[in-house]
Amino acid sequence: MFKKLFSSNTFKKTFFSYTAILVIPIIVFSTVNINNDIKKAKEDTYNMNKADAIRISDNVDKKLIDLKSIGERMSNTTWVKKLMVDSDVYDDEFDILKKIELKKEIYDITSEPGILTYSMLIYPEKHMIISPQDIYDSDYFFSHVTKFDENTMELFRDSINKCSIFNVMKPVKMKLWGDEIQVIPVMQSLEIVNKPRAVLILLVDSSFLKSSIQHIEGLGPMSISIADDDALVYKRVKDEFDINNKDMQNFTV
Repeated sequence: MFKKLFSSNTFKKTFFSYTAILVIPIIVFSTVNINNDIKKAKEDTYNMNKADAIRISDNVDKKLIDLKSIGERMSNTTWVKKLMVDSDVYDDEFDILKKIELKKEIYDITSEPGILTYSMLIYPEKHMIISPQDIYDSDYFFSHVTKFDENTMELFRDSINKCSIFNVMKPVKMKLWGDEIQVIPVMQSLEIVNKPRAVLILLVDSSFLKSSIQHIEGLGPMSISIADDDALVYKRVKDEFDINNKDMQNFTV
């Protein structure tokens, strides 16, 4: 009797119907849960990467604000203003001891951010450059102390001869005392006129951006670009896959 019952078509249909009624909701429920877990994981990754991007941006912005304050402090320094005067009225004030004092002042001010490779104060009309190390004729300085390629020098000349409140340039290679390094030039006019008489050039160590990013914990497979207007200051592609990854997350902060 039981054999007939289990082998009957009616039993089979009933059994499979109830099985389907039980199994289908389980499959649907499991699929929904998996999709929700995937969505939650993506949201968590997005929020983590966005938080990292904001932290990197805040860190870099703080350093740039520090650099901008250097120019503001220098522009309000009495001896900087006196040297702008196109005459020999104040020449007697700048004896050997005074020159040592002003070089030390430049060194103290520009050392504070801790990210500069070199700094120089240029007086274009006087062809004079004051650095923490010495006071130079500009032709001698750019041929013996530092050396840049001709394209970079052309950019320098163009920026020096016009007002640059805070101009962050693209990274460039330079030679400093014969050693080749990569720096990010930052130019600041120390007076707001069409052709400033004093320009501060700060050469930022490119490695500071790398170290700033490496200090951010939890940095996932993010590729990072840092730019100032059209100048690409820093770019890092962590994985070659990132280049063609359509699902790459972009953050502008």
